[in-house]
Amino acid sequence: MNKTATFEESKAWQRAGELLALLETHFGDSKRFWFKDQLLRASLSIMNNIAEGHGRPTKADRNRYLVIAKGSCNEVRSMLHHARRMEYMTKADVERAFGLCQEIGRLLFSYMSPTTRRFGHLPGFGGLLVVASWIEVMLTPSSFAG
Repeated sequence: MNKTATFEESKAWQRAGELLALLETHFGDSKRFWFKDQLLRASLSIMNNIAEGHGRPTKADRNRYLVIAKGSCNEVRSMLHHARRMEYMTKADVERAFGLCQEIGRLLFSYMSPTTRRFGHLPGFGGLLVVASWIEVMLTPSSFAG
């Protein structure tokens, strides 16, 4: 993660707070409880995973929480597409929320270790996939055998 003493100093955490405030203000009295609830939970998840990752002792632990935060950010973006399509939010609010999501995503990506950024997931998983694929090929009877 970036070199901040506390998670509150993290730009990504600060922007995630702005995103949550924007969405909470907009959907405060919404009758679309199912949508509001999921959107606010995903937004809060971004902040909480940044905070939780900040306190982890190893890079792999920190990266894991950054990846989860990035996934929650993608979930919010997906829901914003639906909000725009269904006109649940004004165009200006949707664009502001999209802009915050993009900034948060870039910041999270910059905080991740190079290995995590390269594979787009947790370190070590790529090697595991290669080994699992190789084992599957070796144990599967060949369709070319006569």
